[in-house]
Amino acid sequence: MAHDPKTRQRLRAAFVSGMTLEEAAAQARVALSTAIRWRTQAKDLGDDWERHRAASLVSGSGKQDLVQDILRQFLLAHQTAMTDLATAEITPEDRVKLLASLSDAFNKTMSALAKTSPDLDRLGVASETLTLLAHFVANHFPRHGPALVEIMEPFGAELARHYDG
Repeated sequence: MAHDPKTRQRLRAAFVSGMTLEEAAAQARVALSTAIRWRTQAKDLGDDWERHRAASLVSGSGKQDLVQDILRQFLLAHQTAMTDLATAEITPEDRVKLLASLSDAFNKTMSALAKTSPDLDRLGVASETLTLLAHFVANHFPRHGPALVEIMEPFGAELARHYDG
């Protein structure tokens, strides 16, 4: 079935704006195999849809969407690690060291995201405070590490909700 050139343009625009190729193909009412073929042909002719999509995602409101998506993915991974840490059979000292390491990763991620999204800067400060607390407990009160892990996991999620909205 021959398609109107505007259909290919709609497909490309939808994909570049952030839809998956499957979503863009459905919206343009073309088969996924056709969408893949058109994207490949365009790339061979010097129009790299993926590259344009990446540029679109890091500019304007796409940048904010990208930052929020990275934040969501990181927070999910962080929460999983915190849950695993809370139930791991390790010494309190090792638990506190791992907690401090997770806090550092959280702080560095939030700092990087805050540079691209000023709204997240306040969350970065809050996460830095948690990191300082984790190091303080690790150095001065290691026996309280398990309690800190138990508290910080839900509190970290609460901070994210508070500063995200």
